[in-house]
Amino acid sequence: MNKVVSASFLRRALQSLLFSSTALLGAMPALAAPERVSDFAMLDYQGQFHQLSRYLHRDALVVMSYDRDCPAMPELVQAYSDFSQVWEQNEGREVSFVLIDSKDLGREVMAQVDLPMPVLEDMGQLVSESLEIQKAGEVLAFDPERTTLLYRGSVDGGLDTALEDFLDGGIEDTLTTAVEGCDISYNSSNANAGVPDYGSEVAPIIIDK
Repeated sequence: MNKVVSASFLRRALQSLLFSSTALLGAMPALAAPERVSDFAMLDYQGQFHQLSRYLHRDALVVMSYDRDCPAMPELVQAYSDFSQVWEQNEGREVSFVLIDSKDLGREVMAQVDLPMPVLEDMGQLVSESLEIQKAGEVLAFDPERTTLLYRGSVDGGLDTALEDFLDGGIEDTLTTAVEGCDISYNSSNANAGVPDYGSEVAPIIIDK
């Protein structure tokens, strides 16, 4: 009889402990932080080298996904360019703006396009895919020092707020907003074709060369 009572008591005690622990965890605020990203490196179509962690002389690096064949691209690039010019006139706000050829259109195609800022050459779409870019016109803002993602979304969807909050003392989490633009498709066979991982295998070679 005592053994039965002891087992029953122990079971109730454990249930009470589990309930209390679950309630305590539910009451605690979730720890949030901006998303970490791989330290990517690319050449632009003028031959200049760009690496996220080498933008330490700048407060932030902002990238927009580019696809010449997207009908909305001219308007998106114009809005992005206008936004960058406003920030370049902001004293004490050292932010760089570039485009990334997320469709891997190549030098021959890109040579025919007149754009207001550097375009990074994403060979094989490796960087765009690793950054999970889904749309042409998608904007990503990075903290070069911590290699974290501050913002993902449209130019006018909260980029200004994210940059201001970051430069005024930091942000607690990556801000994400909706993006309107053409879909970026990737070669689904890449994963099965032994394509090397960008962060651990490709980037070190580009940096070394």
